[in-house]
Amino acid sequence: MDSMSLQIFDEPEEAQTYSLPEFEEIFLKNAAVVMNGTVNGNAAVDLVFEDYSGQKHVAMVKASYLRMIISAIMAEKPIAVSGPYLSSEPKRA
Repeated sequence: MDSMSLQIFDEPEEAQTYSLPEFEEIFLKNAAVVMNGTVNGNAAVDLVFEDYSGQKHVAMVKASYLRMIISAIMAEKPIAVSGPYLSSEPKRA
């Protein structure tokens, strides 16, 4: 699969709702940039997620897709992100 769609919404109510059982919540635990991660020698990013049960999942994403997403965000408003302080720890009920 070598394509991705990008949808941009102004308000949360416009976007799709993700809920069980179709979607299970997972939490980003780690990201690794692989500079020569594709067959063509382009950068890729491995995103490691974990669910509530501790099961780990990985998404291998082309850096060009992330650039496209970031460009859409930056067109709206600049964001500041700093290194090791990024976290998406689960909030357990």
